[in-house]
Amino acid sequence: MRGAGFDIGARALTLAVVNRGLKGVRIERAVTRRVPEGAEGPVETLRALAREAAPGAQPVALGVPVHAVSARAVTLPFTQREKLDAVLPSELEGQLPFELDEVVVAASLVSQAEGRSRLLAAAVPKTTLRARLEEAARAGLDPRVVTVDAEALAHAAEVWLPLRPDLALIHLDDRWISVALLDGRRLRAMRGVPWDGEAARRAAAESGIEAEALREATIYRHARDDADRASAARAADALVPALRTAVDELRRTLHADAVDSGRRVGAMALSGLWSDLPEVGAFLADALGLELVAWPSVPIGGAPRPLAPVALAAGLALAGLARDRGRIDFRRGEFAYGRERAGVRKRAMIAGVMAALVLAAGVADLGVRAAGKERRYREVQDRVRAAFQDALPGVTTIVSEPDQLQAAIDTLAKQRAFLGGEVGALDILLKLTDAIPKDSGIAVSDLTIDQDKVRIEAETASFDWVNRIEGALSKAPFVGRIVVSDAKTTADQSKVRFLMTITLREGV
Repeated sequence: MRGAGFDIGARALTLAVVNRGLKGVRIERAVTRRVPEGAEGPVETLRALAREAAPGAQPVALGVPVHAVSARAVTLPFTQREKLDAVLPSELEGQLPFELDEVVVAASLVSQAEGRSRLLAAAVPKTTLRARLEEAARAGLDPRVVTVDAEALAHAAEVWLPLRPDLALIHLDDRWISVALLDGRRLRAMRGVPWDGEAARRAAAESGIEAEALREATIYRHARDDADRASAARAADALVPALRTAVDELRRTLHADAVDSGRRVGAMALSGLWSDLPEVGAFLADALGLELVAWPSVPIGGAPRPLAPVALAAGLALAGLARDRGRIDFRRGEFAYGRERAGVRKRAMIAGVMAALVLAAGVADLGVRAAGKERRYREVQDRVRAAFQDALPGVTTIVSEPDQLQAAIDTLAKQRAFLGGEVGALDILLKLTDAIPKDSGIAVSDLTIDQDKVRIEAETASFDWVNRIEGALSKAPFVGRIVVSDAKTTADQSKVRFLMTITLREGV
């Protein structure tokens, strides 16, 4: 069976067509295309690649980048998949920088033993998922699977890399480095690390090397001559300074995982941008103190080619072909595959029944009555819409006036209950300010008070200060529980951004 995977990057898109059958797995086609400038560039390129995919290359799979997803390790005391899917969202409540109704949650099943399940849960904002699906639809694609890039890399490693319990998959894009940590064949942790790939590209160009042209040449020609090898060495020398700025963050990522999981990563495999230059992989492995495991060269279209540059697209194609429910797939709920077509069929069936009724009752008479009812319905609807907009003038997207109005009433009721307690919102803010160390350098960008919870999104100077702020607040008598999530360095490496959820003690 054939499947197509589309790796959608910032500057380039890659298509891989994979055939998985009784004779094993083979890549029939792999194509990389640059994205032209302009708002329609990505859609035009995706549409062109969709035409290049073989007509029988179905299903289609897409990925969302690791940095767009929030991931958490979760252990639950049962093994039934239906139970896991039902309980998982509530288990994540309070641990995510989003409300549950704003995200789609899926999970990778890491392991099961003694009636317990270890999972890596991933939450993607619905806005991100909807944008990716709309982009695909404009290109004429209807992906069966939408996963996270790290899961796709795990699919590829399962087929083409040796089984190791201590392997990190590192993928370079123009703006992000994705890290996927495996437990055998399963994804157990992931993180996106920002890096200045554009600076690397400029540095390579200044050194006299057109890095993108060199990358395309080496993708399509595995055997290099002396001139190719000399160009590759000069390009790698130009790329290394930009990579060096990201090494510290990669080290912190691996160290934090070792502390959390009690496991040590001992090896890495590099894929993506410039991964076909052995000097780049050797530098990263040496800087991180890891053994370098190379993606193999495989026959693609009848000729051997390095797999590393197209490993993510090939992994996405495998994800589309997989039948394993224990992998991350965001096509669920309102985004479930086939939901739109089922809706069209249902509407067509209803339309057919209505047509039959119209004919039976008399087309002319029924048509006149229906027109009158339609006018009256529109008048009532217009009045409801006007009243809704008067009550909630700040709401610009209206889907269901009764439901949205009830939600607003519920929110106001919660706020009233909170503000009507013995301690007001201003008192809570003053107490928090007093409890936080004065020299912490904290800068709060967002603060939400909702009944007994306070959510703070802020920046401070270091991870150590995040721990000290948490420690100081935990000693305050009005604080019941603190959860710190999504602590990571800013893009310029100067600050640490974090989300802190504080549950107040009963009676506060």
